[in-house]
Amino acid sequence: MKSLPWLTGCLSAAAIAIFAFGGDPFALERGAGGSEWRWLTAHLAHFDANHLSWDLAVFAVLGAWLESSSRKRLAVILTGSAAAISAAFWFLAPELLSYRGLSGIDSALAAAVAVGLYNSASKPSERALPAALLVALAAKIAWEFATGGTLFVTADSYVGVPLAHLTGAIVGAAVAVTK
Repeated sequence: MKSLPWLTGCLSAAAIAIFAFGGDPFALERGAGGSEWRWLTAHLAHFDANHLSWDLAVFAVLGAWLESSSRKRLAVILTGSAAAISAAFWFLAPELLSYRGLSGIDSALAAAVAVGLYNSASKPSERALPAALLVALAAKIAWEFATGGTLFVTADSYVGVPLAHLTGAIVGAAVAVTK
């Protein structure tokens, strides 16, 4: 019997608790000196309930899926994508003042699942669905860059960060191709 996805569950619970008690102290904010730990916690903070619900739904499903096969690989994807996304925000998007949310990590998980399914397919016909998922993820990210909008979340009070989605997808795919 596979073990329960406790890591995914604990992080999901942490995101809900941070939202319930106010995410501002955990968000990655320019000008908040001496708070490098926010490079990790920002991913658990969210702007509003809509933002949290979309991010958490994807995170819980894909995180549990990946954790069921390898908790260690999931941990590498989570820490690697969190650090890379925060660095990309910090160094490549200086116009943005605040970052929060799981969507970049969700993109990492989606890419990792799709690449993993593609690589584990024993027949070419079994590669069609994971290839389509990768194309859909790339199209979503391209659309977000082109429009400056978000595809699923209604972002009236904040700006979506497609750079986070691209960075996460790259990290997730890179971890998935390494054995």
